[in-house]
Amino acid sequence: MKRKNLLAIPLLSLLTLTACNKNELVEPDYAVSASTVSNITSVESGRRNLLVEERFETAVSSSFIGGNYGDFYKFQTSKSYSFTTPTSVVRNGNRAARFEMRSADSGVVRAEAVARKSETNRHRWYGLSMYLPSDAWANNTTSSGWDIITQFWSQPDAGEGPRNPPIDLYVSKGRMYLKVVWASKAIHTDATKDGEKTYDLGPVEKDKWLDFVYHINFSYKSDGVLEVWKNGVKVVDHRGPNSYNDQTVPYFKYGIYKRNWENISKRVIYVDDVRVGSENATYNDVAPSRSTSSTTSTITSTSSLINAGGSQLTDSQSRTWSADANYSGGLSTNRALAIANTTDDALYRYYRIASNGAAINYSVPVKEAGNYTVKLHFVEPYFKASNSRVFNVNLEGQRVLTNYDIYNESGYARAVVKTFNVSVSDGVLNINLGSVKNNAIISAIEVTPVNLTSLSTSTSSASSAFSLINAGGKQLTDSQSRTWSADANYSGGLSTNRALAIANTTDDALYRYYRIASNGAAINYSVPVKEAGNYTVKLHFVEPYFKASNSRVFNVNLEGQRVLTNYDIYNESGYARAVVKTFNVSVSDGVLNINLGSVKNNAIISAIEVLEQYS
Repeated sequence: MKRKNLLAIPLLSLLTLTACNKNELVEPDYAVSASTVSNITSVESGRRNLLVEERFETAVSSSFIGGNYGDFYKFQTSKSYSFTTPTSVVRNGNRAARFEMRSADSGVVRAEAVARKSETNRHRWYGLSMYLPSDAWANNTTSSGWDIITQFWSQPDAGEGPRNPPIDLYVSKGRMYLKVVWASKAIHTDATKDGEKTYDLGPVEKDKWLDFVYHINFSYKSDGVLEVWKNGVKVVDHRGPNSYNDQTVPYFKYGIYKRNWENISKRVIYVDDVRVGSENATYNDVAPSRSTSSTTSTITSTSSLINAGGSQLTDSQSRTWSADANYSGGLSTNRALAIANTTDDALYRYYRIASNGAAINYSVPVKEAGNYTVKLHFVEPYFKASNSRVFNVNLEGQRVLTNYDIYNESGYARAVVKTFNVSVSDGVLNINLGSVKNNAIISAIEVTPVNLTSLSTSTSSASSAFSLINAGGKQLTDSQSRTWSADANYSGGLSTNRALAIANTTDDALYRYYRIASNGAAINYSVPVKEAGNYTVKLHFVEPYFKASNSRVFNVNLEGQRVLTNYDIYNESGYARAVVKTFNVSVSDGVLNINLGSVKNNAIISAIEVLEQYS
């Protein structure tokens, strides 16, 4: 790996890092043809589209010092203890990989595995589990003491010198970060890159297995995709350029890469359940065994899932979508695209499209008359400009989308889901798509009885949105088509905003405005609720100013009961990164009382969501 700097490293450190030994810059030759890469059969049923699977069940010889092992091209290790497969710490099966580096090992900067060269396609899936033992992972104290634990390394073209990897996961000063660098020039250096972005993934979690899944479409252009899940929760959703304009595709490495040791004597990391999936893979194909699913909601068996224009398929949440049915009008067609903003590309590659501008109609049978949540899934597979495809959508005869332009909302080859609540009186849900300009199109339809939908909360009871308040801001409609009211029912604090790009959300605008305490005084909300009863309360936060822990600290009470004590947003989620805290509360008098009390600097809140519970 040809790494010279990371983060805001002082100039002296930068000069030190560029003085690389020649042998440190030697990477395996990149040579592979598409014919040498094919799917393998997983040891676990249900996994498909895998190119690499390594569970480290084979013991390593005590004399192993670098070389080949299992499904991997090369292990870049230099000591007998650099790579072993012990039975003491295991994620799945009987063994796991163990990588170790020691500060006393002169000239050694890595103990890493290099995945077999499966990167013949820029669209890939990766999964692995990592364990950082606390007795070998003391926090470094300076920005130059970083440790890279996963990277996607790019082979320089002829005429290019050493460069940082375009994508790497690293640890620095007790926190975990993902860094993305990109450059469009055919020949470039770190100094001439086009841009970079670092995502703060929060404090390092030690003495536990951390499951990571990466979905990447490597590109130095706007069609790049980088999605990262940690323990089943998406922590990075990066769209746009994410790599270099190189002749070869970045490849997968993991283990330890470290240059500066400070007072640290050694590093140890365990790795297990490593998989690389093809462009046809899904989250569940590569996720570590028994890993948390990426599911964010639970759908009951009474839901109706229709793959418009396509055949039956099972998605990344193990839900079965029926083949296209209950339609009139339109044609079934498809395009083999890499679809952004989803883990289920196959669901969007097929679609029903209007024929010569005629209407598309669906008559979807439902269990009974009542209220339903309808999710319409769209993608723009052809046009790359606004006002190219425009259409209207009616549900039960009521207009829900007027002059809808998929590209204008989400761009080219990027999934978007529009959600609506509708009342059905006759046992059949009627959906109509009417073309305005060019042909209306739809990829999938999802219908769920409202009373049976379990929202993403910590309760097993169902909930329905009762009150949505954009604290400090104006009325807005979010990416789920929900309307948040302007700030109301408050006392204390000031309304303000910062024009930031907010990570960990698709609703940046909801977090850019917030109510902040004035000179440490309390913020209070008295939110009217429908009646006495049980409610789920979601409090939305972001840290818009401070970039260090213990800078903003406050307490939160609901109905007089402490629910957050000495809460530090940055310590949990980092800078400019959305976080939602969920609580169940009983309200006895028709008013939900929320109190935020400053401890250090001013308490802050971005939004309040109150959901009524019912059995």
